[in-house]
Amino acid sequence: MIHADLKGKTAIITGGASGLGLCAVELFTEMGCTVAICDVNEERIATQVTRLTEMDRHVLPAPADLRDNDSVDAMVKQAAEAMGGIDYLVNVAGHSVTLEIIPPGDLQSQTEQLWQDIMSVNLMSVFRTVKAAEPYLRESKGAVVSTSSMSGFRPVVPVPLTVSPKAVSPP
Repeated sequence: MIHADLKGKTAIITGGASGLGLCAVELFTEMGCTVAICDVNEERIATQVTRLTEMDRHVLPAPADLRDNDSVDAMVKQAAEAMGGIDYLVNVAGHSVTLEIIPPGDLQSQTEQLWQDIMSVNLMSVFRTVKAAEPYLRESKGAVVSTSSMSGFRPVVPVPLTVSPKAVSPP
């Protein structure tokens, strides 16, 4: 288990209201860090802020649409002002932007807008958040951690399974 004394430190964690982002929020707050939970889903943020506050964790809501520069800039500025600066920026937000798998060969189901949304959330949001947080991180001599999907190395593609009759027949 990772442990460090982060009392008095501050962080913004994107994608922080669910999944791996929420795990990062829980870990940072467990170690004493004050965390701004950034997510596009304000209801999920509110639920997690309430839950974590009841556990005496220091969190605050930081809603933002990471596809939009103005939204990111406003979120970072508000979080930095509320926390008195930013020591860490943890980019966890990522999304497939589709609710079902589109086979790679099915180009007709893919649109340029779909690709723009995927790139905007999964890649450009890192640039946007780092750029917005850079003055605060420079002042605190802070750090940035950015995650990415394993799909970059090994895409999730549905593959039909075929089983040889010999493989399942007893000898």
